[in-house]
Amino acid sequence: MRMHIGRYPVGFTHDLVANDGEPYLERWILWFGGSLRVHKFLASDRDRAPHDHPWWFVTLPLSEYGEFYTHQGQEKFRRVRAWRLHFRSPNFRHRVQIQRFPSWTVVLTGAKSKEWGFWEADGEFVHNEKWLNPDDASRS
Repeated sequence: MRMHIGRYPVGFTHDLVANDGEPYLERWILWFGGSLRVHKFLASDRDRAPHDHPWWFVTLPLSEYGEFYTHQGQEKFRRVRAWRLHFRSPNFRHRVQIQRFPSWTVVLTGAKSKEWGFWEADGEFVHNEKWLNPDDASRS
């Protein structure tokens, strides 16, 4: 259950996120303005486009994974080491490439500071609601 105190969410939620109809991510979230999350990745990000996030975050992977990220307009790849803290700004664009399933991470986020979405190869931003629900005309 999640409610708001002022503009800040407070509470606990658990959900399963799908990507193209397939289970992608199970997550448990403690909301307190920011959030503390446990993510269980069931699949890698689709390789259609990198995404950013609506907040800064620090992730603690419990197993190593790969990450495609955008740096100065170029896509690069790196290994994200397990049991180390990794900081990401809200403008950081990436795609997660899981090596072993399931893969677990613990994530601490700040408060929402912007809208988030996906970035096309030509640099065009597509809001997450439009990207994830392309057939929903009410979101256009």
